[in-house]
Amino acid sequence: MGYRCLVCYMTLGYPNDEEFIEFINKSQKEGCDIYEIGIPTKYAKYDGPTIRRSYKKVFDEKIDFIDLLKKLPNIKKLIALTYLEDQINDFDSFLNIIRDKFNGSTNFLSV
Repeated sequence: MGYRCLVCYMTLGYPNDEEFIEFINKSQKEGCDIYEIGIPTKYAKYDGPTIRRSYKKVFDEKIDFIDLLKKLPNIKKLIALTYLEDQINDFDSFLNIIRDKFNGSTNFLSV
């Protein structure tokens, strides 16, 4: 048999920062191998209605995404999903936070 792994997707900060961190902690205990974390954008042109609603909720909560990324527990494998146009003005800083927090174990996908 081949290798099996559990991949969990969650919008960063959804439904609020406390419950998001709780989800990460509990899912790690339950065996999540890889996390896909969607970084909210105001113009989610490539995402469907469910993801767009989660982004809106997070924006309504006025969550500081960079601060929340820094609060995340250690995650072995993380795929950060974002739109390049949202990060381009401070892209190096954004990448450094991701790299520093996750010790190079992070894959970064930007469209």
